[in-house]
Amino acid sequence: MPRVTSRARRRLPSTVVVCAAILVGGCARHAATSTHDATTRQAAPEAGILTTADVPLPPEKTFDPPVPDAPPLQRVEWEPPPPPSPPRTDARFPKLDAPFASWPADLAASRPVRREQGPPWSWPSSQDFAAARADVRDGRAPYLCVGVVSDAEIRARVSLYGRRYVHGDVQGVVLSLAAVDWDGPSPPQAIAARLLGASARFPTPEPEAFSELELFPWRAAPVRIVDVVWFPRAAPPEEAVVLRGYVLALLRDSPGDPELSESQCSMDATPAYEAAEFAREAAESGALGRFLRLRLKIVGDAFDRPVASTYGDAAHAPHPDALAKAPVDLAAFFAALCFDYVDPLASTAPVGPDRLGRAIAAAGLAPRLAPWVRARAEDPKLDVWNRLRMVQVLASILGHSGTGDPESCDSWTATRAEVAERLQPLAVPEPARWWIASL
Repeated sequence: MPRVTSRARRRLPSTVVVCAAILVGGCARHAATSTHDATTRQAAPEAGILTTADVPLPPEKTFDPPVPDAPPLQRVEWEPPPPPSPPRTDARFPKLDAPFASWPADLAASRPVRREQGPPWSWPSSQDFAAARADVRDGRAPYLCVGVVSDAEIRARVSLYGRRYVHGDVQGVVLSLAAVDWDGPSPPQAIAARLLGASARFPTPEPEAFSELELFPWRAAPVRIVDVVWFPRAAPPEEAVVLRGYVLALLRDSPGDPELSESQCSMDATPAYEAAEFAREAAESGALGRFLRLRLKIVGDAFDRPVASTYGDAAHAPHPDALAKAPVDLAAFFAALCFDYVDPLASTAPVGPDRLGRAIAAAGLAPRLAPWVRARAEDPKLDVWNRLRMVQVLASILGHSGTGDPESCDSWTATRAEVAERLQPLAVPEPARWWIASL
């Protein structure tokens, strides 16, 4: 190995010199530590265990001055939450407490004016209106009862409604589920599946004498309803007589409707297209009654179908704007259909509450008719069945007054929860409250 001369040593980098100095210092510290360890081992007990008392403690550390204690926590007394606020005002929905105008004293007095083109509209005579009012006045509310389901799997009270039928020498009442007050795991849908379209035949013309009903007696396990209480079949009030007599006289005008095709499925709109075309021809000829009957079939989607579905009902719009072509008070026309009595009008214009409320909202009549319908639902002088029907019509009006996108199987633009929130404050009878709770 070549020797490093003094001149070459002077040319060594400063880093090498520093590293050499650190190495020398480390060796000196190691030697001192080894000497301290040897002294400590000599002073250790014979057992060779090093105790903490023999190890010198590190110098005491200094700390910053202590922080003053925080003030003690203040005791807060618990207060109950505030009561829920009433439903907020929503511009989408009509005001249910708004005042509403009463109907004219004589709706039949407003004869139609002559049209600019085509023949004039036909119009019933005063005798026709008087006869229609007399027929409506003889009507009665449908059968309506409440009872308890005698079933181990279903714990519920139900409300059933129905109409009589006569088939040869056999007569009875077809009962349908109106509302459910359930208790337990069975939802209303499951109860409705058991009771929907139920029928019962009675050996006497009036079923009110029975406190127990046996539905589906041909089944192996028929459904029994016990503790049945029947509501009185009240006569229509004078307001209903005036309104329904007005509409019945209009619908009886110009008889002779064309035959429509039978629908092939729930989505088939062929009968509706045919009815619209025949209604146009009736309007051109001035046949008022025929025009109203055909357009009302479209409003209620009242066509012969082999099967019905919610998808088909949602797809078939009521198109109430076409009714505005006729010289009738459209608000009074729809108000008459909000009532439901067993009279000639019920068979002439079968429009369900959901389709009716949908048509009222689509015609822009919700601000005028919604307060009127609410007032009738809370009217204690009105029979229980029609108060329940008014609640159903009002729910449909509110349900079709929202701004949301309807689902494919439902035409409502508002949620059921939003509608139920606005119906909860209503002072309505028990079956109507059950129906609202099941929305």
